[in-house]
Amino acid sequence: MGILPSLRNIYAGGIGSNSGILQQARHATHKASKAANGSSNTAGKRLGAKKTAGERVVPGMIIYRQRGTLWFPGENAGIGRDHTIFAQSTGYVRYYRDSGPKKRKTIGVALTPNQPLPRPPNAARTRRLGLEPVPLAEKEDVSVPQGTPLTQEDWAKAAPGSYIPRPENWRIGKVMGPVVRKKSVFEGFERSAKRKEAMLKKIALKGGKSRVKAKAKTRAKKAKGV
Repeated sequence: MGILPSLRNIYAGGIGSNSGILQQARHATHKASKAANGSSNTAGKRLGAKKTAGERVVPGMIIYRQRGTLWFPGENAGIGRDHTIFAQSTGYVRYYRDSGPKKRKTIGVALTPNQPLPRPPNAARTRRLGLEPVPLAEKEDVSVPQGTPLTQEDWAKAAPGSYIPRPENWRIGKVMGPVVRKKSVFEGFERSAKRKEAMLKKIALKGGKSRVKAKAKTRAKKAKGV
């Protein structure tokens, strides 16, 4: 074996000696082309606020997506297994700091547009009946006293043969729109087939194709003067 003596001579001369031979060390590595060793510049996870302050939400709407508890759920809000904060009731989004000792950043849902959050600890609960107080307004009396004669406009709106006025047809959706016949793609082929069928029936009534041809030949001979 001539390789081993030569290697012995190289190592005998010393690794760091000026022997004129390029020396290179290869270290072991465990890197492979796997998903864990790929590029770290991946697509974003679409985190952050999905609803702004004062925006109206319904139960189940996502308000904030996050990794970890940057924001905590407040009143009428919940948190999912991936720390997503969502609305638990219909209302308006509020971003605020909790009144506790930690002053945590909190997201809540106010039931009314003007309700402030956080509420005082001893404040009364907000009603959840889904109703709002509306002042009673007196309706204007639009009835006509008995015996009032109809005007000319009322008579113009009256139905024929009746004294009860009725609205115009276009107001109640009884006006018929223009009727447009839908054209078929095969309309031309159908017409051509009908013409051919009529021609064949005509030929059959005259005695067949041969008789028609014979008549045509005699007409041609007479025209030539033969």
